[in-house]
Parts: sequence; C-alpha cells; structure tokens
Amino acid sequence: MMLNNMPIINGDPLWALLGRFRADQRKHKIDLLVGVYRDEYGNTPVMKTVQDAEIHLAHEAHSKAYGMLSGNANFNQQMAKFVLGDSPSLKDQCTIQTVGASGALRLIADLIATLSPDSTVWISDPGYINHRPLMEGAGLTVNTYPWQNKNGQLDIDACFAALEKAKEGDCNYPLN
Repeated sequence: MMLNNMPIINGDPLWALLGRFRADQRKHKIDLLVGVYRDEYGNTPVMKTVQDAEIHLAHEAHSKAYGMLSGNANFNQQMAKFVLGDSPSLKDQCTIQTVGASGALRLIADLIATLSPDSTVWISDPGYINHRPLMEGAGLTVNTYPWQNKNGQLDIDACFAALEKAKEGDCNYPLN
C-alpha cells in the first residue's frame, strides 16, 4: 500500500501556539499569530466590501470555462503596475496568480529547480514548517540561517555568519 510509506511529520508549531492561545481563558488577549483580522469572538469575518465584490463577480460571470493558467491577465497587469509603479522593470516582469502563498512557494521552488537545480534555498530558523518540504519536494537543497537569539531578538551576527556559507546563485526566503 502506497500510504504505508507516507512519513509522519511533526505538527506546525505555529498552529500549536494557536491551540494554546484558544485554550487561554484571559479575556483581553490579542491574536497576532497568522496575520489575519479576527473579531472579538476569534472569527475572521468576510468584510462587506469583499462580499459585495464576490456578488458582483458572480453576476458578471460570462463563463465557467477554464481561465488562463497565469490567472486573470488584466488583474495581473494591474498588480504588477501597482507593485512596480513606473519602474523600467515593468516591461520585464511576469505576474501569475496562485492558490495562496504555499502554492506560490511551490511554483517558485519548481522554477528554481528548473532554472538552477544546484541552488541552495536558505530559509530562516525558526520559520514556517511548510517551507522546507515545499522546497525539498521540488528537489532543492535547503539550508537554514538563525535569526533569533534565545530572547527572541534579531541575532544579526549569527544570521550573517550562517549566510556567509551561501554561494552565488543561492536563494534565501523571502526569495531574491
């Protein structure tokens, strides 16, 4: 059976922290964990403007046919212009839509593996638990660099010392 060979992975420490947060009975706590807005009940509401936009898009839909693999071309063009402004790089960029951030990371990992398979991807430690498997799943080598000391403060000396081992062509996350 194929699934018998599936490795057991550790849980994400961020989600474990979220579980501890939810179990905390204090009334005046603030969830800053994942970076999404939550109301006083811990829910992530869908904003009215987003709901209105979804209704508008549903009413304006002309087809349910597959779209372009890169997503909505007009949206991509406007996002690139928003991010790059009047930069000369605007003519050299390529923008695509993905299924969330992890989808984007896997696509960039596959791109790196195709264009520069000997590259090492450097990720922070601590970091998100899914970054290493996404990069390794594309066949890339992954190394880590520390960015916190024991007090949770930036340890720039340790970070730079680890990254001195990086070679030309390597990437760090955020990717550059």
